[in-house]
Amino acid sequence: MGSCWEPLRAYLESQGNSPEEIRRLEHVLTMPTLILELGAGAGGAAWQIATRNPGMGVIATDIYDWECEFGDCSRYRKTALMWREKRLDTQRATPSNMVLLRARAEILGFFPDHFLDSVLLINPEPKVAEAFLGLAAKASWLDKIKPGVAQILVLPYSRSMGISAYGGFEFDHSNDWSKGLGFLMSGPLKFRRGERLHWGLDLCRLSGYTRNSTQTDIYIYGNQYEEVPANFWQTWIRRIF
Repeated sequence: MGSCWEPLRAYLESQGNSPEEIRRLEHVLTMPTLILELGAGAGGAAWQIATRNPGMGVIATDIYDWECEFGDCSRYRKTALMWREKRLDTQRATPSNMVLLRARAEILGFFPDHFLDSVLLINPEPKVAEAFLGLAAKASWLDKIKPGVAQILVLPYSRSMGISAYGGFEFDHSNDWSKGLGFLMSGPLKFRRGERLHWGLDLCRLSGYTRNSTQTDIYIYGNQYEEVPANFWQTWIRRIF
């Protein structure tokens, strides 16, 4: 990565990413098409996308918080510890066009404008959604994504799988839930229900969460940026929180 990427390199180092992972990112950033997945977990969905699309770069991220509140038995904490120890299957056999990084949603701010092709959120739990909307309040995050028909893709996850993954912590998945996908749906971006097939894959079959979910809709934002008042994001965030 050149000097313009130094802030991103420093950020990733501060999050505990290894030099090897940062070097891998350097290669991925040269790909003509780039997808950023937020909240990638063990990286299984990103691995499938990258494997099916060798000419596409896939940047998969999660916070990998091994000291999280969900306790020793949660799948989330186990995944975080395995990432730290480099024992995930997706770390042992990572395609050359993919990188699995420890990073929060704020990583989006380190990319140049119109650099990414799509942002993917599968099973966006409350922490991911809140962080994503925190960036939205700055009103500049969307500029990081190229105009297109699928700038943001969001898949809901199942309640039963959420309980399993988070050690008994249940999320509300109704249409008017106040966290996660509900945050995005209540904002000014006009999401639409979209086709399940993207990048040659059925997105609803990529994850154990979505395979076991009764909610198989995919929500997509794309085409043109929405024209909203300059202070809309700030007032919207205050209203929700």
